[in-house]
Amino acid sequence: MIFVASGLVFLLAGVAVGWFVLRPAKRDEPPVAVAPPADPPPTKKEPDPPRVPKQPEPRVSSVRYTAADLLDRYRRGPGYDGVIFTVTGTVVHPPGRHANGEVVLQLAGSRSGGPVVWCRMDPKSDTVAARLPARAEVVVRGKCVGAGAARGAGGLPAAHNEVVLADCTLVGDPDLPVPAGVDHPEGIEHHGIAVRVTGVYVGRPVIVLGPNGPNPGATARTRDKYLVVKLEVKNKRQEMYSFAPPAGGGEAWIHDEWRTPFDYGRFEVPVAPGTVVANELAATPTRRWRFEGETPAGPLAERQTGTYYLIFESKHLGEGKKLYLTLPPAVFGLREVDQVIRFDRSVVESLPESASPDLTPTTALAIEIAAVTATAAGKAAVDAQVAEVVVQLSKGKTPADRMKAADELLKMGTKAKTATGPLCRALFDPSTQVRVAALDALKKVNPGVHAPVAALVSPLSEADLLFMGSSGRPEAVTALAQLGAEGRAAVPVLVWYKTQISQPGGWPQVPAVVDTLAALAPDDPAVAALLVQGLSKDGFAAARLSAAKGLAKTKASKESVAALAAAVRGDPVAEVRLVAVNALGVFGADAKAALKAIEAAKMDPDQRVREAAREAIEKVK
Repeated sequence: MIFVASGLVFLLAGVAVGWFVLRPAKRDEPPVAVAPPADPPPTKKEPDPPRVPKQPEPRVSSVRYTAADLLDRYRRGPGYDGVIFTVTGTVVHPPGRHANGEVVLQLAGSRSGGPVVWCRMDPKSDTVAARLPARAEVVVRGKCVGAGAARGAGGLPAAHNEVVLADCTLVGDPDLPVPAGVDHPEGIEHHGIAVRVTGVYVGRPVIVLGPNGPNPGATARTRDKYLVVKLEVKNKRQEMYSFAPPAGGGEAWIHDEWRTPFDYGRFEVPVAPGTVVANELAATPTRRWRFEGETPAGPLAERQTGTYYLIFESKHLGEGKKLYLTLPPAVFGLREVDQVIRFDRSVVESLPESASPDLTPTTALAIEIAAVTATAAGKAAVDAQVAEVVVQLSKGKTPADRMKAADELLKMGTKAKTATGPLCRALFDPSTQVRVAALDALKKVNPGVHAPVAALVSPLSEADLLFMGSSGRPEAVTALAQLGAEGRAAVPVLVWYKTQISQPGGWPQVPAVVDTLAALAPDDPAVAALLVQGLSKDGFAAARLSAAKGLAKTKASKESVAALAAAVRGDPVAEVRLVAVNALGVFGADAKAALKAIEAAKMDPDQRVREAAREAIEKVK
């Protein structure tokens, strides 16, 4: 019953709702138009994204190869392109940064050079790679892109058997090369000369004017800051040692571990403007000066110590942690190879800017004059002693007296340098023992003259005449010529040597000896006499030609004019006749005795001789 009643209720409710909705409208009410439902706006369809094939992740090698191993494996099998490798190797050349920012390293594939691994560094990476010096040991990670075709920036000339890595980065810190040398404060010593660095500073050193000129001893600081290396040079056992500061940057230099050079600045040091020193140097650029506290260049006696400075530009200071001072063999008389003193940048101190010591012109001049006077007095005393011994060497009555004199000069060493000429003349003493003692003494007194002289006075064998070019004697003659005024002391040796080689086998060497004699001592009567004899009697045309040229440098004499006139009249070689005519023209009026010979030369078969004769006549008349 309950369910029937519920159904009737729902039925009646449905009828009532239907009547209300569907009931007819009243007559006075207009019908209501019902709009049909609007269609939804069309939706814009997005295109399907392009299907990009998924790129495989590059393979990464888990093995760390050396450059040589990678080159070897790449040549032996494929499958390495696209693989990311970690490679260790030695940088062949200092790299450079290309216009696109890319840096390319070359890692050596073997000790002897040959193929390399080209590492094209990521341009966005740091600048360390661009500064790597040669021989740096590095670890590089990059992707292998093949060989030959992948040239990279700047058109790298990669060969087909060389591997190229791209997008490289450095792994860890590079191992930079360290030059062989000694670590500061250890110094260098050779032949009793010890050199060490006693201080390294950055700042403006003080310049002191020399004693010659206005305002002697005036001081002023440099305009710019410099890296100042203070050196102590000690003569431990040599009797006398002469030192001069390096003459340029090629004689001393500094670089850091990145091979960044510090330019040598000693001889182009601008002084603070407006100072007396600046004005004096501007007025006289060749005016001598030195740095305050520096020992003047000159000799160091035995056990004496000198202080010297090397000045470098300081603009690169701070870019590296290490500094290396290199001194070539020519500086300080060191060993035959470059010497390097290594030190940390931390040892560099600031040069104090406090007021310089009281070096007024008067005080500085007095100091300089006192030093010069003391040196001159000491030298005069030594020279007087040497002169006394030289008299005994040349005029000693017995060989024992002359030997004793040679031994005394030997003991004096380089202090007796003025005895070089007398010792050379003593090499022709009648006593063999005296000659030997004189040669031994010359080695200590003047080593530069001793070496070539010893070669020239050694016995001349037949084998030497056959192979004169390899006997060492031509080089000895050249060495004496290069000594200039100092080589003049060896003139007696050269005169004797010329007579020894004036024979078959030695003739080709005679012109060089004659030229050297004419250059060293044209005013020496012995030289003039030798030239006259050579022009008149030598059987080698080149020797006569050199004699004629040499006579033109001497003072005219009766003998020389006669010898030249004879050569003009009768020498069979036109070149000798020509030089002889020109030499008489140089003599001018002093050659009037040869005027007939010159007149006759106007009919010489050689046109050059005829023309020279006409010009010489005008000079001689």
